[in-house]
Amino acid sequence: MRKSLFLVGTLTAALAVGACNGADDRAAPGTDPATAPAAGSPGAPGAPAAAPVDPRLAAALPPGVTAQMVTEGQQLYATVCVACHGAAGTGTQLGPSLNDQNWIHISGEYDEIVNITATGVARPREYPAPMPPRGGGNFTDEQVRSIAAYVFSLSHRG
Repeated sequence: MRKSLFLVGTLTAALAVGACNGADDRAAPGTDPATAPAAGSPGAPGAPAAAPVDPRLAAALPPGVTAQMVTEGQQLYATVCVACHGAAGTGTQLGPSLNDQNWIHISGEYDEIVNITATGVARPREYPAPMPPRGGGNFTDEQVRSIAAYVFSLSHRG
């Protein structure tokens, strides 16, 4: 039974990551591909709208982290991370909740979230499938920092 759940989880994760990585990156008709936002990026057609950042949360962000990073991170999170960690970081059978103070591999500090997002989790302790580096997405270092800002905001709401 455990082996079959592991296989189902692994296949589901692979399909979710593959679907996101296989997204059509062509620009919409009538747009310049050199200036059009990449699929799944903020401002791209179909990109989810981000909720405004609570001013109290913005005041509690680590040095160098801005409300704008949280907003961008929320949009980027919705393109890949949501498949395993759920909407608003609620967790799924494939990945842990990110909206509480219960961390499995780190203590939840911003720099640790940046690092684990960038490097992934090759051997998760409690979940069936590994988290690939950058969640399997094609994120820049700056985008990884924004995703980490959003994840930090989920778990540090006061």
